[in-house]
Amino acid sequence: MAKKINNLMKSKYFLPYQKDVIDDRAKYILIEKGRRTGYTYAISYKMVEDCVDQCEKKRTPTNWWFSSADETAGKEVIEYCRHWLSIAFNPVAVEIGQETLRVEDKDIQVLVVRFPNGAKICVLTSNPKAMRSKGGNVVLDEFAFHEHAREMWAAATPVTRWGGQFIVLSTHNGDGSIFYQQCDRARMQQALPASERFWSYHFCSLDTAISQGLVEKILRLRRAATQKEKDAFRKQCRDECLTQDDFDQEYMCIASSASAALLSYDLIDACMNVGADLEWNSFRPRLGPIYAGTDIGRTHDLTVTWPIEKIGDVFWTRAVLSYHDVKFRTQLNGIADLLRRSCAVREFIDGFGIGMQLAEDLTDLFGAIRVQSVQVNTTNLVLMASRALQMFEDRTIRIPNDAALREALHKPRKITGVSGSITIMLARDKSGHCDEFVALGLAALAAHAGGDCGPIREGSYAGTPCQAALVGAAGEGGIRW
Repeated sequence: MAKKINNLMKSKYFLPYQKDVIDDRAKYILIEKGRRTGYTYAISYKMVEDCVDQCEKKRTPTNWWFSSADETAGKEVIEYCRHWLSIAFNPVAVEIGQETLRVEDKDIQVLVVRFPNGAKICVLTSNPKAMRSKGGNVVLDEFAFHEHAREMWAAATPVTRWGGQFIVLSTHNGDGSIFYQQCDRARMQQALPASERFWSYHFCSLDTAISQGLVEKILRLRRAATQKEKDAFRKQCRDECLTQDDFDQEYMCIASSASAALLSYDLIDACMNVGADLEWNSFRPRLGPIYAGTDIGRTHDLTVTWPIEKIGDVFWTRAVLSYHDVKFRTQLNGIADLLRRSCAVREFIDGFGIGMQLAEDLTDLFGAIRVQSVQVNTTNLVLMASRALQMFEDRTIRIPNDAALREALHKPRKITGVSGSITIMLARDKSGHCDEFVALGLAALAAHAGGDCGPIREGSYAGTPCQAALVGAAGEGGIRW
């Protein structure tokens, strides 16, 4: 009777990805999930179902040891267990209360559900020592957030040695956690036969959950949700997050590399100012020399020109001109117009590859002193990044308060090699290839070169020669000062 009710309740209460975990009998189960997708809810059912089955089939009592990230999460699990016992199973004489465990001469209280056959569901804190000398099944909930994850892993893995399941589930908490490493391991093993994999791997981002009925469940719809309703729900989740980085990690199962970000959000936010301009303001008087950098793109990447005005020891953004999938002739006209209006004294442009023609045309218009072609290779990129980073750290750059610009500046990553060498990684996505950052980096180099050549006029070549020179042939070397 209970089995029939159990199957009915699974169909009524659980979405497909939840049922997959409930029915998974593998010894090692790893769940990479987005926030609030209902996995703890499903795991609590799995534990109750197993204990009830032990009672009905007179199986050897096997405990469940559930380690929560905090006390509140533990209490929630007990309430879920109480819920399932009241509605999903035939009456079972269970006791729900507390139990005292002795850990290093200290008594700690744990929440317990006791079943008639002696089996227990014990909810522990994240103290790894409480897991030692135990046997049965293990659940490590929100494992990426456990304060002592390595010690917990060492204490928990032997618990299932004589039988039982070892289940690890979590959202991400950066790409340096043990949980992230195990997800990496599980993904790489997916190409192997099932018998050769360590983990039975489950993945559920917000998009996965939405595709399997999460919106209908949360909104309590008796019909399929419309695409508009799904999009609105997803947008609400995104809007609740402070940054795209937060949304990716909390909901999309993309571990944050914020620790490796060249420019942290705090650095970027500290340099945002209402006095900086996203678009050129013709009415703003020029108070200091203006330097500019241009990164060239066409179809997939953006063309971005970023002029900065030096006032005292602070560089103020005066525009961020962007083009996407626009003819090069239109780009040339727009950049040239901005250089004329801004009277920029130095322009560094990514003039290799597809940028070569634009660089040559701008050089013909404004002269080789004012327009310098710079190859954005590995060496120069590190130099550009160091100049830009110094500006943000010294608070000598001012940028507009713009969310898209903020995300673009946060995307570059600083990678340190085994030998200590530094590499700057530019992520490519639908919004470009960190083109705004490259343009600002080129402007920073132009500002470092210095030299006020006077107002720009077509065909004007007067002024102090730029002290920057490319080292080596195309594809080699860097900038020498």
